[in-house]
Amino acid sequence: MSDLSILTDLETLATESFQLTDDRIDRAALAPTWDAYLDQLASLGLEQWLVSRDLTPRLQSKILKVNGFTVLPLTQTSLDRQTLQRPTTPAHYYVAVQVQEELHQITIQGLLRHDQLRGDRAELPLSWFDSDPGHLLLALRCGQPFAIPSALTQGVTNVRNWLTQQADRLADDLAWVLMPPVATAMRSTSTLDPILRTLRTQGIELPESPQVAYQDIAIETQSLRLYAIASPLQNGPEGPEWSLLLILGQIDSSPLPNGLSLSLREGGDLLTEAISQNQAYLYAQVVGSPEERFDVRIQLPSGAVHNLPPFAYLAD
Repeated sequence: MSDLSILTDLETLATESFQLTDDRIDRAALAPTWDAYLDQLASLGLEQWLVSRDLTPRLQSKILKVNGFTVLPLTQTSLDRQTLQRPTTPAHYYVAVQVQEELHQITIQGLLRHDQLRGDRAELPLSWFDSDPGHLLLALRCGQPFAIPSALTQGVTNVRNWLTQQADRLADDLAWVLMPPVATAMRSTSTLDPILRTLRTQGIELPESPQVAYQDIAIETQSLRLYAIASPLQNGPEGPEWSLLLILGQIDSSPLPNGLSLSLREGGDLLTEAISQNQAYLYAQVVGSPEERFDVRIQLPSGAVHNLPPFAYLAD
């Protein structure tokens, strides 16, 4: 199909809405919160639209991967709204998706390239978006993926700096103390050693050449230590991926309070949560793509919460 015929076919789609398929509606209904449900409708709707245009996207959390590009839908729920929330996850293209949840209906409203983000505004005017979705399809079919600038990296723990030992950039992560690589640490007398051995007996596999760091955290009367074990970027079944294993315990190795929780989220969606039952430590593990960022929350039984900056694996 020629570029001209692609654009001709899409002229009528620029303002056309469409109905989500039943299976996608059922998948979205599994979301844990209302906001996550709306985001899933937007992501699954964008996936459906791309598939209907003979593309083969892979949906990972909220991000769609197509021919080396990453595409992130930005959800709208009101036709009268003229701004969208600024994304915190980097992608090649951001797509404004209008969701009419009561009708299970989606409208593709426009697209914005990453390098077209301007300034530090918390909201993006809809007028910044290219209102012709055909330009997105043309780019995904005929374009070449470009480097994503690191404009969205403030307030992020970039584990790539740990793994590559970039000393000039480690100052950004002064809260974290780097430890010897796991292979060396396992031969030391670190309090982490028996925990790692126990996790291995439970079937938790540590990746090759991971890097360990820890941070001491005081919440109310609790003196906690959080270990983070990150793997290098490697090829997975769905493309490049990295893993993050978090281990939380008391600095003095005493049991954690009953009901204390450690959770990992991505884009507001809960990925995994561990809740203490007078255990010595909790752990949480996740595998993601370089575009994903993982938020960590520690919550005491009293309700006190400690949120950490998101973890990411960001290239230069």
